[in-house]
Amino acid sequence: MKIIKSKLNTKYKSFVSQKIGIFRDKKADSHEMLSPEVIKITLAILCLLLLVYLGYKLASIFIDKHKIDQAKAVLEDINGKISNLKNQGDNVDYSVRNPAGWWLTAYNSAGADAAGVAAECKQGHCICIGKSKKDYVCKTVITSFSLELVGKDNIIVFKKLPITIKLRLENNKIIITQ
Repeated sequence: MKIIKSKLNTKYKSFVSQKIGIFRDKKADSHEMLSPEVIKITLAILCLLLLVYLGYKLASIFIDKHKIDQAKAVLEDINGKISNLKNQGDNVDYSVRNPAGWWLTAYNSAGADAAGVAAECKQGHCICIGKSKKDYVCKTVITSFSLELVGKDNIIVFKKLPITIKLRLENNKIIITQ
């Protein structure tokens, strides 16, 4: 019985030592392969992050284009409402539904060399909608009346929509209020 146990012990020890040796060899191989694999995984993650960022930028371009189109439509509607004001005391309300967070301002004909006035507004009366000093849209208003926008710093901000803009003709001025 002792002989069988010793043979089993010997076989077991040799089996375990083989397995440990294989494990040690694999461990050595894994260190050699670790650097290229880590680099590949890191590059893959960076590429995915870049794709997500580019997708976000592309989507924001389309969204901004849509908001500019909305702003142009609002300006067209307001211009139409202003054109309908013919007699002193006439007034009309206009509900602005888009774009949120943008602002409305109005300029009277300021002259070609006026500072701080949009280029579109230097030759005549105009109204502008924008989200910043660089992103805005203006529309020339054909009217013989001057424009007066009543709001803080001559601006109406579309914070919470819909917002009602009131247009009224009074003392040869078209007064735009919130």
